[in-house]
Amino acid sequence: MSKRKSRTFYVPGGLSSIFENCFEGKRSLEEEGARGGGFRLRLGTYTYAEYSDSDCVIINGNIEKNAKTTLKVIELFRQRYDIQDRFKIYHKIELPMGCGFGTSGSGALGAVFALADLCGINDSYCNLTNIAHDAEILALTGLGTVSGLGSFRGACGLIIEPGSPCNCKIKELEVDENDVLISLVFSPINKAEILISGKKRAGMNRLARELMSKIEDAYSLLKYSRIFAEKAGFADYHLRQIMRHFLRLGFKEVAQNMIGKAVHGLIAREKAEEISELLKKEFSAQVVVSELQDKNPLLE
Repeated sequence: MSKRKSRTFYVPGGLSSIFENCFEGKRSLEEEGARGGGFRLRLGTYTYAEYSDSDCVIINGNIEKNAKTTLKVIELFRQRYDIQDRFKIYHKIELPMGCGFGTSGSGALGAVFALADLCGINDSYCNLTNIAHDAEILALTGLGTVSGLGSFRGACGLIIEPGSPCNCKIKELEVDENDVLISLVFSPINKAEILISGKKRAGMNRLARELMSKIEDAYSLLKYSRIFAEKAGFADYHLRQIMRHFLRLGFKEVAQNMIGKAVHGLIAREKAEEISELLKKEFSAQVVVSELQDKNPLLE
């Protein structure tokens, strides 16, 4: 053990707007995943690792016993590199968890790079990001968040073919650099049942494919994602009304977080403070305001 603590790694948040579940369960995990689109946010996750007597995850200063994705990263990392040590992972997460902001995925990426730094593992970017991708799928917390965060360089994009960050195919989408993303967040939605259920999957996937074929930029992404949320049954009456309220307030476009009881939209920076304060007064919900992040810090 050359050192007791890794460097701190920053990974942006990954807000998902629309997705198609492409998990087949009969391919290597590097080929599994999702098609879909969303945004890379300036707000994100800061992670470092230490050696420990037992595996442990600390999130925003508190022990988190149900940090399934990060614990799975530790397990897979130990298997991949034949390491016997135990680790403590520290996450500082700036976004709500379980609400479609990709916190499990950003935490997984931060964790694997922190572990590699701590243990002196000099492996390729693709091999390291594969561990985070596999952990996300095995923990049933996501299918494509790691791939989105670990691949495209712009602030907004589509995964057009599923797979791990080095295997998926990405289409970057243009977004006005003066725009800010605002999200109104009510509560998480349990993703596990949605990710593995086959009851509505075929119809939901057909709808997602049809709508994604029409997406040309960040604003059409939001427009068709909103239609997806409504037609696929994710958006209840309350969320549908809030999305229409966002548009009346001057948002350029708006959609539901995938997957969370939350909505998000793009608005000009000069209006962001006024609108965010108004939303705080109008709703008993968390208001998240973030600049967009057009770079992948792990590749810098």
